Amino acid sequence: MTTRERYALYTTESSINGLQQQLQADFEKRIYSDVAVKEFVHTVFDLSNEEIDEILEFKFQPDPTAIVEYRRAIETGKLEKELYTPFVKVAHDLLDSYLAEKFPGKDRSIQLYEDHGDARLSQAHTNSHTRRSLPVCPDVLSLWTSSDDPNDFAAIQSPFEFKTEKRRRLASVEEEDPFIDRPFSDSDIVARKNSNSKSSSSRRRTKSVQNPLGRRLQMKKIQKLSRKMPAIPEDLRTPETEDSGPKRKRSPEDIGGRDTFNKDEAQLASYAVKCFESSSRFFVAGIYVQHWTMILWYYDRMGAAQTVSFQFSVEDAQTLGLALNHSDAPRSGYSSFLHATDHQDPGNSLCSTTNQRFSTAPSKHLSELLLVSNKLPPKGRKGSVLRFPCSLVDDEGNEMTGFRAFVIEAIRFSYPGLIGRGTEAYLVYELLVSKPKILQQLVAKLAWCSVHRPPESKTIRKLLENAPEISRHLPDVAFACVYDSSKHLRLPRYKMLSCDEWVDQKISGVDFEKRDLVVIVMKRYQPLWSAKNLEEFKKVFVDLVECHHRAYKNGGYLHRDISETNLMIDRDGDDAVVGVLCDWDLSSTVDDDGVVRSSNATHRTGTYPFLATDLLAENPPVHLYRHDLESFFYILIWAGLHYSFDGEAAKYHVHDEVKVWMDAGRHIDARKDKKSLILGARENAKHVFDHFHPDFKPLVKQWIRPLWKLFRRAFKKADRCENPDDFDSSADSDLSRLSHVSFDNITLGGTLTFENFMDAIEEKPRTWLCPTTYY
Repeated sequence: MTTRERYALYTTESSINGLQQQLQADFEKRIYSDVAVKEFVHTVFDLSNEEIDEILEFKFQPDPTAIVEYRRAIETGKLEKELYTPFVKVAHDLLDSYLAEKFPGKDRSIQLYEDHGDARLSQAHTNSHTRRSLPVCPDVLSLWTSSDDPNDFAAIQSPFEFKTEKRRRLASVEEEDPFIDRPFSDSDIVARKNSNSKSSSSRRRTKSVQNPLGRRLQMKKIQKLSRKMPAIPEDLRTPETEDSGPKRKRSPEDIGGRDTFNKDEAQLASYAVKCFESSSRFFVAGIYVQHWTMILWYYDRMGAAQTVSFQFSVEDAQTLGLALNHSDAPRSGYSSFLHATDHQDPGNSLCSTTNQRFSTAPSKHLSELLLVSNKLPPKGRKGSVLRFPCSLVDDEGNEMTGFRAFVIEAIRFSYPGLIGRGTEAYLVYELLVSKPKILQQLVAKLAWCSVHRPPESKTIRKLLENAPEISRHLPDVAFACVYDSSKHLRLPRYKMLSCDEWVDQKISGVDFEKRDLVVIVMKRYQPLWSAKNLEEFKKVFVDLVECHHRAYKNGGYLHRDISETNLMIDRDGDDAVVGVLCDWDLSSTVDDDGVVRSSNATHRTGTYPFLATDLLAENPPVHLYRHDLESFFYILIWAGLHYSFDGEAAKYHVHDEVKVWMDAGRHIDARKDKKSLILGARENAKHVFDHFHPDFKPLVKQWIRPLWKLFRRAFKKADRCENPDDFDSSADSDLSRLSHVSFDNITLGGTLTFENFMDAIEEKPRTWLCPTTYY
């Protein structure tokens, strides 16, 4: 199991409150508020003004008994779950009635599902080890009617969150209830009575039957209950539903932003997290219900947007319900690149081929018979096809538009969060269907990267130009493309406001960082823990340290994300191993003096278990070369605690000695723990090293202790410089000569350098030979 998978598992073992608190922090000043409902429906669900007008012409007559049941639950202060069933009845009644009148014989494409809020949804992502998850239980779900499993987050179109408050004694509901004065036809009562004997999916086609007595009895029941019910509170009502016509697009001056979510809104956002994590999605829409009012939410990797509150019983709710039924998978936020197949097994026709670096040769055009329309989301990502449009150059140098297609063999990683890169990683094969044929095994990575950072493929290209000698230790890229979130993907947020208005920060109270979808497909490598013996592990590790340094000195880039998932092994035909340093998308350029140039990124870079102590501070400094050396040291400790050479994967659970390193919310505790390991009593380090797996015990004497002494000396120099009165340096002449003015913070007094690191592990730096070509 990879570090990120362990991190996802570890965080799922903590409480749901931790996730909600993290969401509240992530979305601070990233919420665009008070969007008009019709504007939201138009921009998010892609419903045209003509379609909205047609919907509003339909006069919906809801089931009176469901309304009474819903109102009774509010008045009597029953549990929140008592609202779910009548709400779902009204929603289904709306959709069935509309389709019966406008499209006779057509079934609705969605269904609202509720299991009294007790259904614990599964998440078919990453691998089977991570299926133990937070008890995330949406109150009501909008699902595709074709879904076989209502308990799978991948099948959720939109999640609902309900909120109840203490009942309020107000004026008669007859004056306020939007349903009380609406007449119900005799045929409506009879039709509903007959429909109860049919299955929930049956369409009502009963002819009108006159039954005045039935109508009077029904209305009498409603009026009797109405006298006991409160009115809709004034502060929950909205007058904006008066105008049913299209509204003008607001300017940024019309509205502003919000600081962050409240607790209940964060709970709805946590459902969106699981929707993103369980499928490949560009955005997710959620519905927040509080008694008689609703608020619509939109989430993507850059932030959120919310509508004004509106009554679920009037025109806006009618528009919403029919918009949900109208939307196909892409208009519900599912990736337009993901296609279901006819379940062919790609592994049966596997063949190997030589993959040329940055080849522009396209896959042959896919047979349409192999692809299923992506109007509905695939029932699982495994076995589906990622189909990426791109510009290509044929053998004669002519530009053409085509695509590259990759079959998903397995899900390697899904990012367990909302804001940020949202990385998805898959084990894939490239598909040539005209034969049909499968190309070599590859890895596809999709990430929403800040536009302030160059894509990883561009960084690799520059490294190959500047330091071609390390080409064997860099990822072998098969395909790469950047899809602009505004121009290419046309995310709904850019229909609410233009891209320029977002980028220019014209919305008061909203911090915006534009992100585009970056796709890179590369050769598949083996993880670091797959080394067969200690000598093989050491050889790969030295390769990686030297490649990292050469990229820094000659290539002009500092990696800045040294973690076990980025340190890979490649094997040639003779089973000889080579270390490959992957994931350069967080790297930064350095100047001729090795100083990292400033970055416009707004997030701390690196993987938490391996972050240097300086970078775990509340206000981390600029990322330096020595910070990556420190990460290499922590990876050795991590490997000793978790790896073995028995051919099995790393241990399932994070070792207790480093568990505090995993929690992003406890970075201060992690910093203290790492400092205690290096600067504390020698028994602290010995206690950790004694827990190493027997296969790695020899590494303690050979590498770990010498490196521990190197970092201990460097940290003492730094502390001596910062707090000279706290140290007795008489026993150490080097420490006694330190002064705050002359101290070199970049290397901690000349201690943490590549040369000293290699000397500590008794490895002589290689003499690099530049190849004649690197592609």
